[in-house]
Amino acid sequence: YKRQGCVWLLYYLVVPIGVLKSHLAQLTAGRLGCELAEFGRNCAGRLIPEIKQLQKSLRDTVSTIRQGANVVQARTANIKDGNDSLSSRT
Repeated sequence: YKRQGCVWLLYYLVVPIGVLKSHLAQLTAGRLGCELAEFGRNCAGRLIPEIKQLQKSLRDTVSTIRQGANVVQARTANIKDGNDSLSSRT
């Protein structure tokens, strides 16, 4: 029985938590496009929908920041062009 308990813990807790930990490490490294496969409804498996939602939220946030940075860059270039034009006339 002791051995079966160890195998159960390994299969249903240790390995799934390792998979989640690895996935979260990828997200932390900025790889927001990696996929997390569903692997059951055990305790660790129940975290997958929340982790996927977190990943989607991070992707959306990064996308919004990139769009904002692009707008700032374009407007900064316009201001620079205006300043250059003004200084050439004075």
